[in-house]
Amino acid sequence: DFPEAYRQKGIKVTSYAQDLIDRTELSDRPQEVVLIWPSGRDLGLTRGVPYSRFLEAGQARGYHLNQAEAALYLRLQDINQPLGDWYWMAMEPMADRNGDPDVFALGHSEGGLWLDADWTNPGFRWDPEDRLVFSVSK
Repeated sequence: DFPEAYRQKGIKVTSYAQDLIDRTELSDRPQEVVLIWPSGRDLGLTRGVPYSRFLEAGQARGYHLNQAEAALYLRLQDINQPLGDWYWMAMEPMADRNGDPDVFALGHSEGGLWLDADWTNPGFRWDPEDRLVFSVSK
């Protein structure tokens, strides 16, 4: 029961993240995955690029996209995320209520811990300092 678990830990969920949660299929048997948080710069990106290019740079290094549900579990586990820190899930974008392609964003602001969603429209440029969460083979 993610909503209750989030409430108990003081995690706030935006309405756009809720759109994605509502569209996320949970697997019957969640699997353990190893996650890494490289920045675009770590992946060799030196300027802003579309989300798809950011994903390609990670996949070229052997990193894998996550199932959307990984963000839901990660938000529960990463409760000591530093203040001001934000990262995004490397995953297939999902449509929000407006039909825009979004991915989960996890952050810690003055308002607390957040599960949010950000759009991945091709015209939007991701900064080399942004970090995506990929999975790696065990």
